[in-house]
Amino acid sequence: SFTVHWVYSDGNGNSVTQLQSVVVHDTLAPVPNAASLAAVSNQCSATVTAPKATDNCAGSITATTSDPTTYSSQGSFTVHWVYSDGNGNSVTQLQAVVIKDTLPSSISCPPNVTTNAVSPGGVNVTFAAPVVSDNCGGVIVTSSRASGSLFAIGTTVVTNRVIDAGGRTNLCTFTVRVKGAKDQINDLIVLVGGLPIQPGTKIGLVFELIEAQWDLDKGRTSNTCGELKHFIALVSAQKGKKLTVAQTTLLAGEATRIRAVLACH
Repeated sequence: SFTVHWVYSDGNGNSVTQLQSVVVHDTLAPVPNAASLAAVSNQCSATVTAPKATDNCAGSITATTSDPTTYSSQGSFTVHWVYSDGNGNSVTQLQAVVIKDTLPSSISCPPNVTTNAVSPGGVNVTFAAPVVSDNCGGVIVTSSRASGSLFAIGTTVVTNRVIDAGGRTNLCTFTVRVKGAKDQINDLIVLVGGLPIQPGTKIGLVFELIEAQWDLDKGRTSNTCGELKHFIALVSAQKGKKLTVAQTTLLAGEATRIRAVLACH
């Protein structure tokens, strides 16, 4: 509100003053440029930009809000935008923000593992972690068996599972095969058969292993233990002669491990 002081003067020293009141009122609220604000929808995160309105006095006005303008968690949210012209007039406009992860994670398991048991209980097996990717991140990965844990003789299926922020699950599997004494004796027969050694030495060693395998198939474990022990003695006797030191160490080590699997005394 303002007052204008008007003075009327006749030029001869006579004057009179008259007051006039001037009142400027802004009674109109800003008008949003968009009749309604489009919802912002994204997979992982979203950032909203302040909208604008037009005011009869202030011109272009940028909205303000006390709500967050960046969202990174799954869910539905509402942003309350306020347009204020600075003269006590304001209008509020709402904007929806929806963060919804609709894409499942991918998961790739390590290759199948085959290894030898080292005791009647099997062997501790280590393996690589699965390769996981997700558009948003923040996934949970679980495994039915931990790397480095004890695996029994036989084949075990390991299941790896990934759960993303939206609760979707994906999985992959691989196998861990632990060879027992029978398979290991078979492998040792193949190993001896492939060595570049004299035929007579090779036949004698293979025959001893076939005997051990035969007794094992018949359930005569103690006989198998004795034949493996005799195999080790035969190998050791040829060390540096018909077998190299490396060959002796290799074959004796294989047979010793098999005896450990059978819990031989």
